[in-house]
Amino acid sequence: MAEVHGQERKFVGVELAPASMHAVCLAGDGTLLETRNLPLAADADTIPQFSAFIGELRRDFGTFDTVGVAVPGLIERASNRVAF
Repeated sequence: MAEVHGQERKFVGVELAPASMHAVCLAGDGTLLETRNLPLAADADTIPQFSAFIGELRRDFGTFDTVGVAVPGLIERASNRVAF
């Protein structure tokens, strides 16, 4: 297992889908450690829900090194924004 300063390295991937958020936590060697799924409230803003979800992942998964985020849509190269 990959370690940094005596602690196991962990990486998190989050998929932000139109109706839900899905997360995986991987060990440094790629082993799946945990998963979480949470529906998005359609009547609330997405960013605060996403931020709260990341906070829950920190609490549930412990310290992790990085977070990768997948979102639907295309990247507009001129603006570096996601076009839905």
